[in-house]
Amino acid sequence: AFKPVIGFGQGVLTYMGDVRDNYNVNPFAGRYGTKVTISRNISKYFDFNLFVIFGNLTGNSRTYSGLNPYSTNYPQNLNFETNLFIGGVNLSYNFKHFLLRERPITPFVSIGAETFEFSSKGDLTDAVGRTYHFWSNGEIRNVPEASNDISQSVLLQRDYSYETDLRELSGEKYSQFAFSVPVDIGLEVIISNRMKMRIGNTFHFTNTDYIDDIKEKN
Repeated sequence: AFKPVIGFGQGVLTYMGDVRDNYNVNPFAGRYGTKVTISRNISKYFDFNLFVIFGNLTGNSRTYSGLNPYSTNYPQNLNFETNLFIGGVNLSYNFKHFLLRERPITPFVSIGAETFEFSSKGDLTDAVGRTYHFWSNGEIRNVPEASNDISQSVLLQRDYSYETDLRELSGEKYSQFAFSVPVDIGLEVIISNRMKMRIGNTFHFTNTDYIDDIKEKN
């Protein structure tokens, strides 16, 4: 056995909270993230892993449900972007208790614990500081749809520059440091006696509902 094993990979970070990019939760829609891992096999069946993940996470929700931006039917016209830095450990299992012979491809599962930091920002104004107002017909303008001065309205387009600190805007000083439980499932492919490749998916179950600055009832 060669110890430790150093790993490097990339994948897609997809947010599955209140403000999401894709209502169908497409696992291939999102921003790219990078993962670096140091692993050590502690038996024939288990590996212990230290890892860090860094990248960006976004959510952009758009609905046309009328003039009330505080409707309980989330999500409305909301967006956010945050940098993520995750550090954690996990224990992976390769199912060799049940495999009768050595195989070049084996399944694996893992579970662990991690901490992460986030700092969410929103794209609420254009490049010259004009606030976006989303109209029920799908347009974005510089005045509310219910304004008495709609003749002076200007059609805007989002610039996707996330300039507004959402925590400061909300006035609620929640923590931007949180914990989560990562659960992995995937396949491990042996390329040589010194190299292997993993293909899989990880779900991160967090203890915070503030990553997108939206709580279920707030």
